[in-house]
Amino acid sequence: LGASAARPAGVRAAQPGAGTGLPGDGGGVIVTTAAAAPNAGNTLARAANYAVDYERARLHVLPGAPDVSDGDTLYLHYTPAAAPSRRQAAAGAPREARAAVRYIENTQTGRGRNFYAPLCSVTAAGELALMARDAEQRIALRADILEPGGGRPALIVDEQAA
Repeated sequence: LGASAARPAGVRAAQPGAGTGLPGDGGGVIVTTAAAAPNAGNTLARAANYAVDYERARLHVLPGAPDVSDGDTLYLHYTPAAAPSRRQAAAGAPREARAAVRYIENTQTGRGRNFYAPLCSVTAAGELALMARDAEQRIALRADILEPGGGRPALIVDEQAA
């Protein structure tokens, strides 16, 4: 419910209401077949045609809904619930971050190599898999080594300029 250019994900919650007494009143969400204000002639019966998930602000047309056919345009009249503000992120084009990168190898046997690059262009690499919140998520990064300038080496390996 409520998807728009300003709010592409829609509202997060709908407010169950006391109802208007109209035949299709879903207790705060009314579905009509006309853009005009709901009235007894254009509302759809809730129990037979749709179900409302107030917590997620979603309307589900029921399988075999007698008054809804493929291609029908439905109009929803509802009140968004007041929700606490929270930050939301939207993915766009990957952006570059510049940072120093240090890799310290921890090896059980043999001699490990340690790398230090004082200036790198760091970007996301690969894809994120959508997983359950209790599963660990790994994010792949790509670090391109840049010339730091000022006579400094671009890469130092085991404390020696490469």
